[in-house]
Amino acid sequence: MSRQANDSQSRARTRLACDSCFRRKIKCYRDRIPCEWCLQQGLQCTFDRNHRFNQPSSTDDHVLLFPMGGQQQAPEGPANGSTAQVKSPSDSNTQRGSSLRSPVAIDHIMGHVPTHLRASNGLPFFTTESRQWMESRTGQTIDFDRLSLNSPRRQSQYVGGLATTREYFQTHNHPDLPDRSKVLLVFQSFRRFWVHRFFPLLHPDLFHYTMEAAYENKASDASPDPSTARACIFAFMAFMNSWPFGQALPEDNNVQEYGHQAQYLLSESLDGAATIDGIQALLMLSLFRLLHFSAPHSVDLFFQASVRHIFTLGGHLHRHVQKSPTVFNLHCRFLFWLAYLCDRELSLRTGRPPAICDDHCNLTLPDEDELAMEFGYHDHQTPANFNLAFFFPADIRLSFVQSKITRKLYSPQAALASDAELLKTVRELDDGLNEWYRSLQFPNNDQGVVFTQEEIYLRSCLLQLQHQYCIAAIHQMSTGCAAWVADPSSRALGITLSLEVAANASRALLRQFLVMQDALAQEVFWFEIYYVLSGVMNLFCKVLNDPGDSQTLNDVHLLDTIAARFSRAAGSHTYFGYCADVHLMRDFVAELCRLARCAISRRRQ
Repeated sequence: MSRQANDSQSRARTRLACDSCFRRKIKCYRDRIPCEWCLQQGLQCTFDRNHRFNQPSSTDDHVLLFPMGGQQQAPEGPANGSTAQVKSPSDSNTQRGSSLRSPVAIDHIMGHVPTHLRASNGLPFFTTESRQWMESRTGQTIDFDRLSLNSPRRQSQYVGGLATTREYFQTHNHPDLPDRSKVLLVFQSFRRFWVHRFFPLLHPDLFHYTMEAAYENKASDASPDPSTARACIFAFMAFMNSWPFGQALPEDNNVQEYGHQAQYLLSESLDGAATIDGIQALLMLSLFRLLHFSAPHSVDLFFQASVRHIFTLGGHLHRHVQKSPTVFNLHCRFLFWLAYLCDRELSLRTGRPPAICDDHCNLTLPDEDELAMEFGYHDHQTPANFNLAFFFPADIRLSFVQSKITRKLYSPQAALASDAELLKTVRELDDGLNEWYRSLQFPNNDQGVVFTQEEIYLRSCLLQLQHQYCIAAIHQMSTGCAAWVADPSSRALGITLSLEVAANASRALLRQFLVMQDALAQEVFWFEIYYVLSGVMNLFCKVLNDPGDSQTLNDVHLLDTIAARFSRAAGSHTYFGYCADVHLMRDFVAELCRLARCAISRRRQ
């Protein structure tokens, strides 16, 4: 070996680790600041500790790991032969970009794929290191960019950002408002279906003023800007016609046109005064983009604007409702709760900071009187029917748990926790989640005054899906322990048990999904997709991590069944309405199934 090479290795060995890597006992690879680990976690490298007198870390930090088959070591880096070995600075320099981005195809369904989910090597699923780990387990080349992306249907139905809207109207005329009678018919359907309890976007008393402003230019205190009112109408029609309601709504193929016109009108009024119409339009357009599986940054533009307008009108403060319980103030409060739940869900899905800070909000839950006023219930409908778990996309109390999961497990500060602290947090969050689930109460059959039996069953199934998803989201993060990242084969008991809990939750989630699809209408299929893909990815990682496990064949069969269900849904308008990326998700699930079978075959060789 040359002197130059020896000098180079000597310099590499004496390089000081940054504080974050030192705490986690992992190699600090960098050719610039920040290092690879800090860059992936969104942190800045610091070097504040006293290096000269610093002693090796005590094993107390790992006392809860209970290693099997030998004494626990505080690893400085990946063990020999470990599949979690991180590339050297010289190697990673050429692949830095691919290590930090998701595949192009996955970017297009990012809001429905848990891109921050960790593979069984302890690193995020779509990093270069995780891809290399998958390749070592399957013997296959991993390339998710091969998935179908530019399908004709996707190009014809895609509604992107504001730039896309500008391009659209270079070749298309701006549409007139849809027929007033058609809008009223769609609104009646909205109020008749369970969807208005999931998404309390419009109130009939206020929608009357919106219609007058949009169609007659008649401004009022409730709807002061006709242009924003028209944006609200277009956003509502785009949102409702994106749902696969079959014959329940009048046939309308102008979804793309409605979406672009709503975006165009809102772009002109974003810097205007906050109005209820504007908030409603912004939220509906955000949900419309989610229904079309737009990238998160595309959703954020309008969603965060809606949050700022809600704050301007005081929807985040309960005292406005207490002092003046008008329909206007109450509906603004319910729009806040809808935005709050969506914010917590999106934050947990993407791992990004929430747009709403709890410290600046009054989080007093709605009472029975407020629910009755918002949803138009009457005195004979008893308070026993008013169960918060049956309103909004999820139980509000679950969103509080989700907020803790995001802050304590997925935030940059959480990455600084020691192994012992991380496992303690996992246990505490699991206890809090189970406490919420035990508190749920479902109406009996004789209490179906407000809710139909189908809606009660739908809600209970969705809550079970959300419960199992959160269990997996909590426990799979135990792979972030430094001991596991350094050597996933160490069989640390605390981590192994957590991963088994996550796998069991994923199995239960996927089986529950199959039961729901057999028993319910298909309108809710899109609503479950994220939870299903999360379960598929977790179970896929479980198979790759231990392909010789006794449950592996059953797990692969379950994954194949899910893939077949996605394949069937991809060819049906009933499942996804105008969603264009269902083929991409179908191919993604099918690819994971193929790779799982390859891992089993490789294990048998």
